[in-house]
Amino acid sequence: VLVDRLSFCHPFLKEVMKSLALSGTYVINNPFAASATNKILDIELGSRLSVTFPQTIILPNRTVTEETDGSVTQPDLHRVVEELGLPCILKPFNGYGWEDVYVVSSVEELQNLYLSLSSRHVLLAQQLIRYKDYFRVFCFDKRDVLFIKWIPKPLAMGQYLYSDPSSIGDIKEKLTTLTIQLNQALDLDVNVVEWCVDEQGQWWVIDAFN
Repeated sequence: VLVDRLSFCHPFLKEVMKSLALSGTYVINNPFAASATNKILDIELGSRLSVTFPQTIILPNRTVTEETDGSVTQPDLHRVVEELGLPCILKPFNGYGWEDVYVVSSVEELQNLYLSLSSRHVLLAQQLIRYKDYFRVFCFDKRDVLFIKWIPKPLAMGQYLYSDPSSIGDIKEKLTTLTIQLNQALDLDVNVVEWCVDEQGQWWVIDAFN
């Protein structure tokens, strides 16, 4: 059994994990499932399980939109802002550790960040959820779930806080079921789903794959 904690950010190690799995090693997590997981897939899959995600728009990277004459066709960022409102979130579709995640307050800021990041990333523009509580929900073996309150911060600087599970209220059973279903669908032995609740009591998944 091999517990893989590094290949998510190293393409070479992803292929090593696949080779080991084919040779009979039980790799946690399944490298074939993990390699296919990103925030776009998570949203598509989660929506079929009735998991609520923030409204999201995929922005093409600039290498895809470049024309033969050297000019660049950009997405209509004014329309993106009209759809999502301001402020909104901009982040990579396959990011981790809250790296290159920005709260955007204007079309001009969105334009500048898009030009800066889109040559390296496929980006997601996403509705900003103003949450009152944020939880990382650990799921082990697609059946055991642990809720821990969390203060999200970039560069792995987030803080875990003690929390009484009863503070989640009657929704805890439903969130547990949805978290397990999501991990079963993703075929992940160990995963963390990030849930938050807004002032109206609506629960949202911010990140389904950690």
